[in-house]
Amino acid sequence: MRTITIESFEGGPALRDIPTPQVGPNEVLVRVSASSVNPLDGGIAAGMLKDMLEHEFPVTLGRDFAGVVEQVGEGVSSVAVGDEVFGEVPGFSPPIRDGAWAELIAASEQTLTKKPDGVDTATAGAAPLAALTALPIVDALELSQGDTVLVVGATGGVGAIVVQLAKAAGARVLASGLPEGSCAAWASTRCSRATATWSPSSASAIQTGWTRWWTRSRRSSPPPTTGSSQTVGASPRRPTPPARVPAARTSPTPPTASCSTASRSTWPMAR
Repeated sequence: MRTITIESFEGGPALRDIPTPQVGPNEVLVRVSASSVNPLDGGIAAGMLKDMLEHEFPVTLGRDFAGVVEQVGEGVSSVAVGDEVFGEVPGFSPPIRDGAWAELIAASEQTLTKKPDGVDTATAGAAPLAALTALPIVDALELSQGDTVLVVGATGGVGAIVVQLAKAAGARVLASGLPEGSCAAWASTRCSRATATWSPSSASAIQTGWTRWWTRSRRSSPPPTTGSSQTVGASPRRPTPPARVPAARTSPTPPTASCSTASRSTWPMAR
């Protein structure tokens, strides 16, 4: 089957043929219809985790997936052949080897679920990693009716989900932004200078460090009370950079689209 893998940290990702995975107990064989690109994928390909976790080459990239069940292993009860499912291939479970950028993947039953009827395949194929990052952030805040929360990075993959979860919890949600009409000009001046400063691998490193900081800060901070105001850096994947460091962009061409589109394109690999 075809898959996108790396065979070493020195070589880049490439389309290759590898054997079709065999389904074991409590595993599901999924034909992948949609996936996404996350900074973690760039980090794995660049060897960011090589001194932390064992890698077994060839390493297939990709975390998120959506597709159709083709086979179920012994003990699987939550899904059946023909079901549309979505889920995530864990990125920090040694050895790092499996990924979602393949025609077929063998995924643990615990890492997937049935796709809701109202969600299209492309959306489901891009949601899991961002959603699983957003959920513990909102859970840690223990939001309730009357709370006010500021979401920094609300246009990002994680931030967009944080906004919805916070709203569903009854909180008043604020999002940082720019004055109308200034967004395209801001993106044009900042993004064209940022190409050599930020990269997918550096973005992945930021994600890892920022997540660790968030975990430590939540351990040492008391839970919010009803009616309180909270500021959330909602996106470990895409934190707001310091003022002297311009936001990242994967292309040196300045955006000319609308304000909302320009905002979404200022970070690499944005969904």
